[in-house]
Formats: sequence, C-alpha cells, structure tokens
Amino acid sequence: MNLFDILKRSSPQERLRILFLVMIILFTSYFTVLSFVDTPSSNYEKVLELVDALYTEDGQSVSEKAIQNSGLFAEATKSANRIRDPQLKSEQLQRIDTAKKMADIVNAIDAMYTTVNNERVLVRDITDNQMSAINQKLDVIQNMGLEAFVTKHRELLSPAEKQYHARQHINAGLDAFFEDGANRKELLYHADSDDCEALREFLNDVQNPTLKEELNTEINRIKSMIEEQEERQYREWLRQEEERKRLEEEQRLKEEDEKKKEDEKKFEDGGPAPMPAPPASE
Repeated sequence: MNLFDILKRSSPQERLRILFLVMIILFTSYFTVLSFVDTPSSNYEKVLELVDALYTEDGQSVSEKAIQNSGLFAEATKSANRIRDPQLKSEQLQRIDTAKKMADIVNAIDAMYTTVNNERVLVRDITDNQMSAINQKLDVIQNMGLEAFVTKHRELLSPAEKQYHARQHINAGLDAFFEDGANRKELLYHADSDDCEALREFLNDVQNPTLKEELNTEINRIKSMIEEQEERQYREWLRQEEERKRLEEEQRLKEEDEKKKEDEKKFEDGGPAPMPAPPASE
C-alpha cells in the first residue's frame, strides 16, 4: 500500500496530519542535505575566511591564533579540497601551505629556547637537522616575497646559529690537537697551548650556561694536557742540550789530548820543541 492509497482511505483530518508529517520530513531532509553540501560560492567564502584566519592582518606573517592551534590548518585544508575550480583550489592550498611553513619556522625557533634562572636562553643541544630545516623553509618563504617575515626570523635564528657554529668550531679545534681526533687520547707532538687558548674566544657566542661551562672545562682539561706535554718536551730538550754539550766537551778534551800526544812524539823524534799551549779561554 502506497501513500496515495493511505490518503484515499483516510479521513480529511488524518490526511492533513499525514501531509503535514510528510512536509516536515521533506523539509528536514532538505536542510540536512544542505548542511553537508555547500554551494560553490558559499564554500569558497568559507575557505577564504578560514585561510585568512591563518595570517596576520597584513598577510605578511602567520597569525598567533594559527600558531597556537594547529587544527586550523587541517580544517582549512579540508575545506579547500572541496573547491571545484582547480585554480582557486590550488591558490588556497598554496596559501595554507605557506602559512604552515611559517608556523613551523616560528615553532622550531621557539623550541630552541628554554628557561634558566627565569631567563630565556638557548637549549644546550642544537642539531644540524634543526638548522637545515629552518633555513630551507626560510628560503622557500623568501622566494614567495615575504621579506619582512624572513628578515625577522633570520635575526631570531642568529643566536642559535652562532651557538651552533661556535660549538662546532671549538670541538673541531680541540679534536685537531689529537692523533685520534674526537677520541682525544693521543696528543699531537706539536700541539700548542696558545692555539688551545684561542678557542676560548668562541665561548662568547655560546648562550646556554651548561654548554658554555662544559666547553670551557674541556678547553681547560686539554690545555693542561698540552702544557704538561710541553713541559716534558722542554725538560727533554734541556736534557738533550746538556748531553750535546757534554759530548762536545768530551770531544774537545779528546782532541786536545791527541794533539798533545802528537806534539810530544814530534819532540821525542828530534823535532822542534812544542810551543807552549795558549791559556784556555774562559
């Protein structure tokens, strides 16, 4: 039995109730469908609103709201993927990707800092991967023409770069004093404590107090090793000099003795009397 048969057999009041119920069902279904399927224009306006919220008012940087709520990127991406026009869709997805890269840069730089004695300082360990990832993303952002963002965040990154390179330079310099490099057990014969001391200047670029103390302690340790080696080398040089002078003196006395014996032999053979030896010079 279909709806028309039911209506035919129903009273006028029942038919009104049935028709009213059908209308409610139809309207409910209609608005339910609309809630899931936007029109192209309404959907694009929603995407613009979501994507614009990822940026500051001037459009030159990522918004603080987006930095604090990473879910906004997923929401905007999901909405942008429903745009029917390929070009408009690509444009908005690119804007979302750019904002995400900027947020990643901000968060990555912030992750390089910690709090020590109520002061914000760089963390102890900053890796090459961290530096490379940030610089690569900054290069991408720069190619997009967002110079103000790039300039600001390169300046914020500068202390981390200085500390990273200072640590690398100090460690490489200390390794260079040893035959076994990073193992730091066998000193090179010509290791110079003055060169070791020169590495201390790079500590000025190390902000983290724990790392600075560790590097300074290691510089002092290796400098002491080199100074001990230099002292041993100096004592050995003095010993060799004394030995050299002793051998020279023995050779001189030997030559004098041989000369004296030769002169005496000539005298015994009837030769001229030997000339008196000149007084020894002091």
